[in-house]
Amino acid sequence: MAMKHKGIDRRVYERLHILMKARFFTEKQKGWGECTIFNISTRGMALRFHTDEKIRVGSTIYLELGSTEQLKLVNLKGRVRWMKKVESDCMGGIELSKALDEGELAKLR
Repeated sequence: MAMKHKGIDRRVYERLHILMKARFFTEKQKGWGECTIFNISTRGMALRFHTDEKIRVGSTIYLELGSTEQLKLVNLKGRVRWMKKVESDCMGGIELSKALDEGELAKLR
């Protein structure tokens, strides 16, 4: 996951910039919510949550996403590492519980 110190990006894993719609839920939510992933790596991702529900740092999150080229859905689990309010939405960073291999990451491009 990214660590910033004095404006320097110290990410361990290279990020792939994408725009992909996905669905998510946490244990505190009443149902699935919508989000947009805007970058992803083998260990994490950054996304924008399209909800007014409060998502807490440290929460376990479940994601359902699919490739535009394939109809197969990918289910992921992770932990919310950071959140910030942006307009009426929130942006956040997710650390995945299980790393994606290069083949799985390639399917999402």
